[in-house]
Amino acid sequence: MKEEAIPGDIQLIGASKRNNGVIGTIGNQENVHAGNVLTLCVNRSVGVCFYQAASLNVEKLKISEVKDLEIKLPVNKKTLHPDYRLMQKYMTGIERDVSEKLGWIKAVL
Repeated sequence: MKEEAIPGDIQLIGASKRNNGVIGTIGNQENVHAGNVLTLCVNRSVGVCFYQAASLNVEKLKISEVKDLEIKLPVNKKTLHPDYRLMQKYMTGIERDVSEKLGWIKAVL
């Protein structure tokens, strides 16, 4: 795909565990998907998952490899829906821990 890329601003998602899976930007209109989706790497960085807010172009899409994929989320026992509050609280804690550790690193440098 990158070899036939047309310059543009659509995020190209590839087999990368870095930069939210974005390996560049292109203008190609083939394989463009709306944002607000999860992308999952199924080859080199297997299992790496990212949230994509903007429209994107997927380098490789092999539905057969992920059609039976199950993503387990914590569930609210009363509503039986995903427990978004719990996930937000969990991620806020992780962000706080990472921010604190980055502060320590910056203090050393």
